[in-house]
Amino acid sequence: MDIKNFYFSFPFCCLIFLTIASCKKDVDPIDPPAPPTQENEIAYNVPGFDETIHPMIQTSIGGIVTDQSSNAISGAVVNLEGYTQTTDDNGVFYFKDVNIKERAYLTTDVAGYFLGSKALWTLANSSNFTEIQLMQETIVGSFSESAGGVVTMPNNSSVKFPASAIVKADGSGYSGQVNVAMAYLDPEASELPKYMPGNLDASSTDGSNVLLETFGMLALELLGSAGEPLQLKKGNTAEITVPLSAAVLTDAPGEIPLWFFDEQWGYWREEGKATLQGNNYVGQVGHFSFWSGGALVPLVQMKGTLKDPMGNNLQGYYIVLTRNIMSQLPTGAGITDNNGSFSGSIPANETFVIEVEDCGMVIYTATIGPFATNTILPNIVVPVPNNSIITGTLVDCGGTPVINGYAKIEFGGRSHIRIVSGGGAFSFSFSNCSGATSFDLQGFDIANCNKSVSSSHTIAPAVNVGNVSVCTPSTYYLTYSLNGGNNTTIKGYLVAERYFDMVTGLPFINLIAENTPTGTDIFVMVIEGDSVGTFPVTKGVNIVAASTLSPLGHIAGSGMTCTITRFDQIGGDVRGSFTGTIADSTGSMQQSLSGNFNVHRVF
Repeated sequence: MDIKNFYFSFPFCCLIFLTIASCKKDVDPIDPPAPPTQENEIAYNVPGFDETIHPMIQTSIGGIVTDQSSNAISGAVVNLEGYTQTTDDNGVFYFKDVNIKERAYLTTDVAGYFLGSKALWTLANSSNFTEIQLMQETIVGSFSESAGGVVTMPNNSSVKFPASAIVKADGSGYSGQVNVAMAYLDPEASELPKYMPGNLDASSTDGSNVLLETFGMLALELLGSAGEPLQLKKGNTAEITVPLSAAVLTDAPGEIPLWFFDEQWGYWREEGKATLQGNNYVGQVGHFSFWSGGALVPLVQMKGTLKDPMGNNLQGYYIVLTRNIMSQLPTGAGITDNNGSFSGSIPANETFVIEVEDCGMVIYTATIGPFATNTILPNIVVPVPNNSIITGTLVDCGGTPVINGYAKIEFGGRSHIRIVSGGGAFSFSFSNCSGATSFDLQGFDIANCNKSVSSSHTIAPAVNVGNVSVCTPSTYYLTYSLNGGNNTTIKGYLVAERYFDMVTGLPFINLIAENTPTGTDIFVMVIEGDSVGTFPVTKGVNIVAASTLSPLGHIAGSGMTCTITRFDQIGGDVRGSFTGTIADSTGSMQQSLSGNFNVHRVF
């Protein structure tokens, strides 16, 4: 069974967040100590309900990365506790049977967007699905580093920067124009749980765990004239101001703690306070991250399962939980797992309205609570109107079931993803609220980067599409990151060419990637091997980045390696990853480089 989080929050993103929170005491942390230069991960559980804090489990987590208009973002590198996956053409990623902590924390850093992240509570041997929406990183103002300044958004959210207080991310000095990318996260927006960072698990200064409930958020990032990341100089503070709507203002305390989002662990940490000044919360922050503010109330854990009248699990249904007190503040939300289950931390001793949505419409509603202790709800039976169920099995070119893949089902202007079971089977139960008469289906093999031909079918109460052959090569991409920064993804001309060294006679591969038709973001790497395995990269790496159009070269012997995980015959795929150090042609500017690729072999 999968455990889903309900988010009760109102954060800012720099993000800066103002929130109300619920809390409990830490118990029995078992995580190993972190290095002296790092903060420890927060221990978080509800006594008497969950297992020991953060046990390692085997589970599966899939999802989709989109922008705020629900457009899929392909080529995004998603990180999960040391594992990485790259989204395909549909923006889908899937971590199958990974060994992780039961509280899973996913991140993705895509050029042009603020960092996206999601925290999920999971159980062993479950299959989970989530959505990570990314907020576009838009420059809204600028100021001179030497003079400081104020940057204000249209809703009157603002940040006031002192003079001579900005440095580069590594702490070295910076002078010149400072560009400010900022976005406001509306606490009353129904879609807030999809794009806010992590979830709202937090740790206060007294060691209490809290569940935050937000009054509003700002996403904020400082960039230099060349696009380099900037930060406040140590010992300086910036003043943030966030206006409150009339509805939120009604319940706003005069003073609340501030919380920043710890991007390493995916928790909120308490630091400082914000005061209510007129219709605004105003506070001082000493660094930029997501920030929030809040008060504390007890919390409990709640779990439940959705069934249809025939007893079938309702997978992939959107659950919305709204508090009956302070109901104008953000709701909680989650997606049911492959067992139709959902779970999360909620404020204790309160009543809630629970709603089940399908096709963007509410198909079930009820009042639940109050709950003084951890609670497992009785099965919730949802009468799905115009119910249909689609089943089938994905198979590869040889007829073997696809064990790491998904079916994409489209009808009524909406797309739905269903991860296959171990035997390649998928099942999709839905309400045909759009009145559509047909649906389109396409299968995808994640492990082998293949897809099926799209097929159309008539909607009926029960449709079995049989075996779906997934044989056509799909996504080609190359994604790289310099100095651990934003990922750059190249999609266009992506090939691997095998040659032999004229002196040694040994084989090597030319890996070439270029965005077309613009001819920018050019990447060329020479790999000294032509099979599955790890090989040195000593002959060269050349990059021309679209943002600067400045070439970077490779220093021989710097430890650059490439691991090839797939090497097909001509016409097939070459897949792998690389890591090491490169520099400019003079060798004066060394930078770390990492990335992964799936390209077409042409020689």
